[in-house]
Amino acid sequence: MFSRARNFVINGGTFTVHNQTETAKQKNPPGYFSGMTHCPTSTATFTGREDILAILEQFFFPGHAAERTKVFHLHGLGGVGKTQTALEFRRKFKARFTAMYFISADQEYSLQGGYLDIARTNVAQTAESWEDGLSWLKTHEQNWLVIIDNADDPNIRLANYLPNCDHGNIIITSRNPELKHVADQNQELRDMLPNDGILLLLKHAFPGNYGLADQKEREEAAKIAIQLHHFPLALVQAGAYINKTKCLFEYLNKLENHREQLLRKDLDQARDKYYWSVYQTWSLSWEQLRQESKVFLSLCAHLHHEHIPRLLFERGVMNINHVIQLPFGPSNAIKEGKLILESFATSEMKWDGLKFDDMIAEIAAYSLLNIDNGGYMFHPLVHQWLKDMTKEENKQAIEGIMVLAFQGTFHQDHKFWQQLSPHYRALGNLNNSDYTVRYIIGLMWFNLDDLEAIVLWLPLLSIVMDVLGVENNFTAHFMSGLAMVSYMMGETTAALNLLQRSIAIFKRVMGEEHPTTLFIIRYHTMILSYEERINEALVLLQRAVEIAKRDIGDEHMITLSMIEILSKILPVEGKKDTTLAFLHIFSMLKMLINIEDLNTLAGTEGLAEILDDLERINEALGIFYHLDKTSRRVMCQQLASLQVGPGVVKAMQPEGIRSRFRRFRMKFRL
Repeated sequence: MFSRARNFVINGGTFTVHNQTETAKQKNPPGYFSGMTHCPTSTATFTGREDILAILEQFFFPGHAAERTKVFHLHGLGGVGKTQTALEFRRKFKARFTAMYFISADQEYSLQGGYLDIARTNVAQTAESWEDGLSWLKTHEQNWLVIIDNADDPNIRLANYLPNCDHGNIIITSRNPELKHVADQNQELRDMLPNDGILLLLKHAFPGNYGLADQKEREEAAKIAIQLHHFPLALVQAGAYINKTKCLFEYLNKLENHREQLLRKDLDQARDKYYWSVYQTWSLSWEQLRQESKVFLSLCAHLHHEHIPRLLFERGVMNINHVIQLPFGPSNAIKEGKLILESFATSEMKWDGLKFDDMIAEIAAYSLLNIDNGGYMFHPLVHQWLKDMTKEENKQAIEGIMVLAFQGTFHQDHKFWQQLSPHYRALGNLNNSDYTVRYIIGLMWFNLDDLEAIVLWLPLLSIVMDVLGVENNFTAHFMSGLAMVSYMMGETTAALNLLQRSIAIFKRVMGEEHPTTLFIIRYHTMILSYEERINEALVLLQRAVEIAKRDIGDEHMITLSMIEILSKILPVEGKKDTTLAFLHIFSMLKMLINIEDLNTLAGTEGLAEILDDLERINEALGIFYHLDKTSRRVMCQQLASLQVGPGVVKAMQPEGIRSRFRRFRMKFRL
């Protein structure tokens, strides 16, 4: 009795039976509509990408039967043309597939809606679960193609939405290169080939008539394409603007003066229904990033777009508690730089590489940067977008970070200086930077023998003298450094004047016998001798040698180096006594310092030149031979841990020694 009753209600002595359906309908995923997986074709203006299409063809049609589902991952920047390339492949080879589906993966519910649509298309209109669509693909052993588009969200586990079977074909388009782990083959889509880029621009600038463009118009289009780095969306955007305003020959000027406005301007009309501008496309990625990732990108905006070394940030953290104390007072740049570097450090203020890697991975997931052999690089347009968006934000902070990275235990790493140099240059005008930044960056340029040093240092001299006074050790050091840079620039008179002033200060503050005073006198006499002011040089140098012998000893390297210079500038007939003294000191030095010490080796070259002048050829040849043989061994063993200046390193490179030795032998036809 009542065997079919589903629900009933008892009221007093009576009851009522309701014969109702037990199952309630599931709600459709947000955004679902019937036929949403219909696969569109590429736009009529699609251009180029023949190399990528050939790679896709070879992958999906290799000439033999597939044993598994074939999954291809096409990744790259937003706006580079991933979706259109996938659709062009579908258009060219649609006859080879039994069915084709297009699923948007920008949200997880979009993926679910897509598979639900496949189920309702192929199973039954009453299908309620997205898993039914996935199941249909698994069980139907056909040559279907599914394009999973815009799988950019790194939080979506895409593997859960890939049918696990032995048939079928899938193309994934994404900004996230890490999806390589779910694909059989990966391909990054980059800028277009130059000719293809020009053609794409013309197609949008002169729709329907691009083939009629004359030579001048093509040449102008080529210039525009270069400025836009042949980036597809930028070319489409520029072409549409040119078509609307008829300004082909004025566009470059507009781009130079109004780049941000032009690249931020959305498209009014687009056949592929992609209306976002280049900048808007990347801004969507920006909004998904955590704050620390945004801060990092704002720092990089002030650097060169290529080869930003990871060591810049790592060494900044390692030096965070070892700030050089300079007489300019507290540095706001260093203060701001330290605040940001703390986010890359542990609670003990040690470098946290794992935390930093997580941040880089988040940014790379949107293809906003590429990881490049211990560093990072940006597409030039992305880098310009970052500059336009962040403006002067964190400019002081990156200056402080670069100061921290340069100083401390790593201040003699010449290779690191060279890595940083394009980024120091990218900082641009530092006239408004604090004095510490200008001094330290000037020091880096000075150590690289770059004339940028004088641009930063010259305005600081009066400030140093005002703050510290003239009778100050730092003032004298700063003057002598500025003199060296001035001489490099060909400002001989200014250099000599600065040296004379610094020597006078050193004598008063430190004494004429102090090694620093003697070293600066040595440099002063070298310049005088280079300028053929020999008599002046001799007077100063002979006096300095006497003081050096008396107060710091015959064995001191400064004494030795001054005797070497003295021996070079004395008239040959008057050299013998000085040379004999030099030989004596050198023999003593060999007992005190290992003969493989680099400073000792540096001194031997000057000795050989003296012996050459005195026509003691065999002895000179013996020294050059020793120099060649020993320097090769020493440099191979010690170059990585050198604690000498870059000038000595350059002079002691084995190839330089060997070339001088060969020239010496050729001189005497040996």
